[in-house]
Amino acid sequence: MGASASAADAIALGRQAAASATSSIAVGQGAAAANANAVALGDGVSTTNTSQVNIGAKRLFVGAPTTAPASGDLIASQVSFSLNEAGNLLTITAKYSDGTTVKAGTLALI
Repeated sequence: MGASASAADAIALGRQAAASATSSIAVGQGAAAANANAVALGDGVSTTNTSQVNIGAKRLFVGAPTTAPASGDLIASQVSFSLNEAGNLLTITAKYSDGTTVKAGTLALI
């Protein structure tokens, strides 16, 4: 059975992937996006609510540039990672939901 995108603006890629809600995306064998504006990414992963990206318990590899983002580059409720290789530090920068407060925390890498 192939991929099935049965709702408006839905996209399904992968064997038995199913995107059955408006503006949903399912990528991967057996992925299921049954909630509006949601993305199921990975084999056998399903969405559980609207407006989410769900990768289940799969590994996620994310790039980490060597510099922190400018505050204006983040939107409200967004986080970014940066890697200070010389200092062996991982920094997480977050913009709060008010759209103006930005905080950063650093983890020492050993």
